[in-house]
Amino acid sequence: MALRARTMEDLLGPLERPRGGEFLVLTALCAASILGTYTGLDRRDAELLARGHRFFAPATFLDAYIPLWPWMVWVYLSYFVCFFVIMAVTLRDRRVMYEGTVAYVGCALGATAIFAALPSRMDQPSLVGCQGVDCAVLGWFYRVDNGFHIFPSLHVAYPTVVWLFLARYLPRARAPVGLWVLAIWASTVLLRRHYLWDIPAGALLAVGAYALGRRVGGPVARALQRGKGA
Repeated sequence: MALRARTMEDLLGPLERPRGGEFLVLTALCAASILGTYTGLDRRDAELLARGHRFFAPATFLDAYIPLWPWMVWVYLSYFVCFFVIMAVTLRDRRVMYEGTVAYVGCALGATAIFAALPSRMDQPSLVGCQGVDCAVLGWFYRVDNGFHIFPSLHVAYPTVVWLFLARYLPRARAPVGLWVLAIWASTVLLRRHYLWDIPAGALLAVGAYALGRRVGGPVARALQRGKGA
């Protein structure tokens, strides 16, 4: 007989609802870390580009055969929903909320360290002759970051972190969310935003950040709870 999927209560015992103030502070911390990772090195990278710096670009021969599918920009955009999807888990228990926060911030700090040590960039293809809303939105993305910060792919890392938490705490969502995450992975190369090697690099970053969140988040939540009760 198939084993019943474990619920959050099975894994954690009685759930502890997060306090409103905690939620706001941790959400702001996650948002700030994401924004900082995406924009913190923009000026430096622009200066490197102007000086003719040779950026890291892990292209393989297979990358040359990947088509450009502008309509995938809508899948690519759905990445931003991940920040809210993970709330379906983390808002149910404060320990998991801290796990998720540590994982998100850890992912941001890890990526920033790699971007700082190994500046990476992908040349964006021409969209001349490409018409319609899909191409207009994709062109905006091309202009915003000029192909910087590709290795590891955060469009892979953050959705993967979300999926790992859902797989553990909301296992019934594992399959549909997993398919969505794979579609986001595919969009990164089908829009020529990333090379193939950026995908496993982003996934490995996510696994490390998730493991850090699982190890550190619960103890931090308990320590703060004891501090409040003291």
